[in-house]
Amino acid sequence: MGVNKLTPLQKKLLTIIEKIDAICRKHEITYFLGGGTALGAVRHRGFLPWDDDADLYITRDNWNKLKDKLKNELPPELTLVTNETHPHYRNPLCRVVDEESAMFYRTRVADETPHGVQVEFFMLDPIPNSEDAREVYFKNRWLYIELLAPYFLLANDRLPERITDVNAYARMRMLAKVIGEKRVLSKLEKKLFYYHADECNAVTLRWGQRIIIYDKKLFEKATYVDFEHLKLPVSHQVIKQLRFDYGDSWMTVPSSDAQIIHTSWGDLNTSYLEHMKYINEYIDLPEMRKNLLKRKTRNVLRYKHQIALKDEFLTLQKIAKQMRLNQILKAHDNLSKDFSEAKFLDIINNFEEYVMMQTDLLFLRKNVLLELDDEILYFILFSMVMIGRYSDAGRILEVREKAGSQLTDLLMGLKNLIRSISDINVNRYSNNLLECKQEIDLLLEKHPQQMDLIKAKLILKINQNDHFDELEQELQGMLDLYKNDGELISFLGDLYYNENQYDKALEMYQIAKEATRNGMVLLRIFDRINDLNQK
Repeated sequence: MGVNKLTPLQKKLLTIIEKIDAICRKHEITYFLGGGTALGAVRHRGFLPWDDDADLYITRDNWNKLKDKLKNELPPELTLVTNETHPHYRNPLCRVVDEESAMFYRTRVADETPHGVQVEFFMLDPIPNSEDAREVYFKNRWLYIELLAPYFLLANDRLPERITDVNAYARMRMLAKVIGEKRVLSKLEKKLFYYHADECNAVTLRWGQRIIIYDKKLFEKATYVDFEHLKLPVSHQVIKQLRFDYGDSWMTVPSSDAQIIHTSWGDLNTSYLEHMKYINEYIDLPEMRKNLLKRKTRNVLRYKHQIALKDEFLTLQKIAKQMRLNQILKAHDNLSKDFSEAKFLDIINNFEEYVMMQTDLLFLRKNVLLELDDEILYFILFSMVMIGRYSDAGRILEVREKAGSQLTDLLMGLKNLIRSISDINVNRYSNNLLECKQEIDLLLEKHPQQMDLIKAKLILKINQNDHFDELEQELQGMLDLYKNDGELISFLGDLYYNENQYDKALEMYQIAKEATRNGMVLLRIFDRINDLNQK
């Protein structure tokens, strides 16, 4: 069972997923929970507490097997919505929609399809292997979806500017007026969807808001995990998938202001048809579609100018932040001394503002690098890695690599260390930590203060369930240094739990629960507290 109480909307979504899953099992067709739904499955054993939709991934070959089965076997209240089934539906995603409810999204009011609670299918399309061919592929893919979807603008700052060729879009729009839009889209489909999985090393989501490329091995087979009261399929390497989708901090539960909620209006108890009566009374939907297409074309053509304005603003931001960074450097000119004395926490406290500036989302997307001597950068990033913030350090290092000259030997060594720590954490959350015990020991010899390696080693020791006194002392010493680390506190709870000191364990778990945002740790605490309450 999931660890959170379901909302009425989530109950409805779960019912739809259950119906889809039954059809897929019946016909032995593989699909996967994707996006936030996969994240919820792993981190919450069900929906993310705030989630208001459900995402499923499926390979193109499996979708071709499934779509007719859905048309014929879904119960009467559920309808398959695709570009083929509904002429005014213009979207790269396919949806299964509940017609007995109402759920209206701003970008879909005009498409005259069922507007109910929906579960979305994202296609996994094979893509060419060479970088040059992929460049052409993603340019064509952007053009295809931008032309296909007249109700919203696809171009955004998560897509490389070289991909969003506004002039090519204008030419294609003119061509569509001459030979018809269907023929233009058909020509692009022939360029995009003829690659076969057995010839390609990777797949991409047919979505378009950003470029997402997966190793196709991630989706070679599924494994079933708890999702609320069901067992549902995820990638057999789902932790790698989540790291790719959400970065190395995928296990962290975001604060409320960072939780993604879609803009919609819904009525779970009334069919969308009742609401469409009012919409049809006041809105001319064919005229609305014409106007939306005109607006879409204008917005695409304006996009290039908007990007230019954003770039100018970004330049001003960089100047201002660079001036602030120079002030920070002058105020903390003892960095080299602090580094030699391994005062990593002090270094990060002194340079936290720099880290916040350099990890600004727009700076990361646009690869904007604040100017900093490579040795100073190394001191700061290495300190971040040592205290467990290797994910942020890796993102800054990636910008440095893209925006600057070749990495120094020190920075290259740090990049390799970050990759090793990241891989160890994948094994940790995949319950395969024992497989990399030797690597953990070797890295700890070189970096005995690195927090993630220390935690990995502690987990292995606790699981061995011996040397209680030494472990308790070691953990207490760590907590003297990192007083509010909820994960370390939970380790102390695990230690007491293994020794049948249940009152102490429960006390530690209750404290740890309030001191961590690591969802995987919270899930383990949830299980242990439930177990202790039953003893």
